[in-house]
Amino acid sequence: MYLSAHSPLGKKITALAFAVLGGIFVVIGGIGSLRTYELVSHGLRTTGAVTEVIRSTGDDGSDRYTPVITYTCWAQEITEESSISSSVPYVVGQEVFVYCDPSNPERFIVDSFIEKYFWWFFLVIGIPFVFVGIGLFVYSIQRTRVRMRLKREWYPVEAAITFLRVVTERSSLNGGRTTRETEETEITVSFIHPLSGEVIETKTDRVPGDITSSVKIGDTLTAYTDPHDKTRFWVNVERFLV
Repeated sequence: MYLSAHSPLGKKITALAFAVLGGIFVVIGGIGSLRTYELVSHGLRTTGAVTEVIRSTGDDGSDRYTPVITYTCWAQEITEESSISSSVPYVVGQEVFVYCDPSNPERFIVDSFIEKYFWWFFLVIGIPFVFVGIGLFVYSIQRTRVRMRLKREWYPVEAAITFLRVVTERSSLNGGRTTRETEETEITVSFIHPLSGEVIETKTDRVPGDITSSVKIGDTLTAYTDPHDKTRFWVNVERFLV
């Protein structure tokens, strides 16, 4: 069994990025949802009319529509633009129901599924990101502890690099309009197992980037072998992981 190595710093940064991004979405979604709930629960529900429709283009090229609503809130006629645009087209003169805040009549939302539950989408996106970030962080700590234990308890031996290969992977972004290339170096090493005397040849984790200019065939890495099980070992490539 080959135990893979991971960059502790890289894992922790990734974990923190997921958790922070998710936390931002959760805070925005939570505040927005709470304000919407208070407006729907304690606001005044009244009728309004669409007096103007502002058309715009979204990031994906689709049309977005923002209605301008005229409504009456506690005998005060208000004309305000909705804070949320959607792909649903409105028609000038269309009657809509709105919730308005009697203490701040200019604050309102349209009584529609999109506007009442818009902020929930932030929660739906943010909560999984937070859990993924926490999971990655815990995983990174556990792997760090495992590596430290292996270095203490397993036999270290020199493993000679026998083969280097740069692998280029291409991935499509923005619906195939953009292509991103990622380079990784695949390392093959061999070492003599201290228990069995067998020559073990194995591939390590792929290392980010092209490292062939700084390492060559014949250079050595450290492999750690289980003193009780010759099938278990770990080749340390941490010096290449930033």
